Amino acid sequence: MAESIAGKANTINDWASEVRKIDPKFATQIDVERRVRDDGIERLNLPRYRKETQPLTSFLQDPVRGFHSIGTPQFYINLSPTEEGRDNGLQRKRAYNLTEEQVLQYINDNIPKGEEGKFSFTLSEYFKNELSGNIVVNPDGRVFLEAAEGEHLPIAIGTKTPDYILKRDEFTHVFQIFHRTKEGEEERLRDERVANALLSTLQAIPHEGFGKNVKFTPGYYEFTCVKRAEDKPLEPIFIEYQDNPAYYLP
Repeated sequence: MAESIAGKANTINDWASEVRKIDPKFATQIDVERRVRDDGIERLNLPRYRKETQPLTSFLQDPVRGFHSIGTPQFYINLSPTEEGRDNGLQRKRAYNLTEEQVLQYINDNIPKGEEGKFSFTLSEYFKNELSGNIVVNPDGRVFLEAAEGEHLPIAIGTKTPDYILKRDEFTHVFQIFHRTKEGEEERLRDERVANALLSTLQAIPHEGFGKNVKFTPGYYEFTCVKRAEDKPLEPIFIEYQDNPAYYLP
């Protein structure tokens, strides 16, 4: 199966899409609970947003306390149905770049009245996504990184082609970032701001060894690079990690 998919996949998202088409049962390995993804980020101590998860009803009893505990002007929210909610056909809802007022309005508009007790609620920091991307580290040590300007969602659902890819020089073993031109060609990236941000993101993954012997922790990663203030450099924020064989590339 790996070889047949490899012929069709130009991006990590292509790979996941082809897996779903060819073997839906195998593809269920990709669609894991949010808790599993978050646990992986915490276990590896990856840079991440500050957030708080609680029953939606608890948040609604004192939303001011919830907002102050996070402390940013904008927020990301995730409304996940409980097991009872899923059994009743309720679906997960999420949104980002919301103010306090917009968070409350979103809940009011999207959660059926009387069903609040069937949702878990996550309130998270949010900063503008300057860069976003995915990384796959194979157990054999190979690293695949792709990224684009802007929000992560278009990359995740495959509506945006990555602008940047990472390659490792076969002689020096140095990682380099390349830019994909509109014509589909690849050229060495000259924008040090972007190159440094993406290389810093890779280095944030737990690893051992140095130089050509460096080995990163295998798995699938989703990330974004943000600026917490105008005078601050871009810094990586990881939004998903899975140690999942379904994502390893041939």
